[in-house]
Amino acid sequence: MGTEGVIVERPNGQWSRVKVGRFAPTSFSPAQRTQMLLSLPGPWLSTLAVVAGLAAFAVILVQCRWTYAVLATGVGAATYTLYHFTNDVTLDNLELTIAVVVAWPLLVVGMYVLLQVSQDQSAQHRIVALITVGFVLAGAIFGFPGFVGNSLLLLVWVIPYLFLPMIAAALFLVMVAARPYLPMSSDWQKPAAATVIVMALGLVGPMILWLQDLLPMEVAKAVSIGSAGVTALALFGYLKRRQLQRQRTGAWY
Repeated sequence: MGTEGVIVERPNGQWSRVKVGRFAPTSFSPAQRTQMLLSLPGPWLSTLAVVAGLAAFAVILVQCRWTYAVLATGVGAATYTLYHFTNDVTLDNLELTIAVVVAWPLLVVGMYVLLQVSQDQSAQHRIVALITVGFVLAGAIFGFPGFVGNSLLLLVWVIPYLFLPMIAAALFLVMVAARPYLPMSSDWQKPAAATVIVMALGLVGPMILWLQDLLPMEVAKAVSIGSAGVTALALFGYLKRRQLQRQRTGAWY
């Protein structure tokens, strides 16, 4: 059985897997799956990408018109739809594979350039910032929890040598997009940090229940993303209320 040890036929005709030295059968028990979640970097980086994307979207949206939010949501939804339609696609074309892999860094660089050339908090910058975060967030949500999904358009998230650099680039892009819209004073940071922690727990909790066979995979993912989205909406409400209060008193946001 290769790295899985050997398979042995017992006198009663039953077969069983047996460890040989360091080569042991893989255990798929709930406890083993939970341990896998804790030990692999993919689920944690995937959770971080969703949290960062949702938090950045909430922060930027506080200072944007609702029409900008509709546009960014549309771009994110269209991107997610493309990921969905290219899921489980068998890729035999080397040229197409190279094109998809190259397109990702080009898109990231293009968005970064647009953010740099547009004036901070201008209408153009706000639209580009929301679209940028929506684009990254769509990929993060589709790829969550980090070890499922093999969409053709997300090759850079599943190829081992590309995953870490590309998710780092995506997170950096989200930070660049959200930075001009962060409140100037520091009194919002502790409530925002608490909200982010709750968001992360809301993402991880249902996935652990799935690993314990207590929830189906799709239900766990829907609950995870839904709870994180509601928490991000609460963050938006807190920041918006804070902004309006400061506007009434004439203080800096």
